[in-house]
Amino acid sequence: MGVITKFGLESNKVGIVNRSEESAKFMVNDLGSKGITAYSALADISDSHSLAKALNTLADKLGSVDVLHYNATSYNFKDVLKIEKSDMNYDFSLNVIGALESTAQLYDKLKERKGTILLTGGGLADHPNFNYGSLSIGKAAIRSMTTSLMINKKKMESS
Repeated sequence: MGVITKFGLESNKVGIVNRSEESAKFMVNDLGSKGITAYSALADISDSHSLAKALNTLADKLGSVDVLHYNATSYNFKDVLKIEKSDMNYDFSLNVIGALESTAQLYDKLKERKGTILLTGGGLADHPNFNYGSLSIGKAAIRSMTTSLMINKKKMESS
């Protein structure tokens, strides 16, 4: 909410993808009480179709997209050796694949407006935590993906 509020207070409209209607209503109302125009769309970010639909809905409501801030995270406080494969797959889908799909879907809109992509990684990318093994792996993957995107951008600009 801190990042969303900061953007909103700088006279930006904000769009938020939420998992639950209750959370969406709370966030939109809270931001509205601060004078921030906020829109929300519901999605299961681990579901590509649901995510794409939510991003399209928000892009339409906002009229333009200048910044993508991806901060969805699945926390599993489990020893990296004991996490179930299905939990690891879900976490990776939410923590990494959702970021990649959001970036890919909004990339042309952001490029057109000279926008920005903000992907969070935090300290776990560089300092993994055994008890947050799945999240640590996801944050390292986000770091790698971001580096790949930056290299690709530089290659495209130089050609």
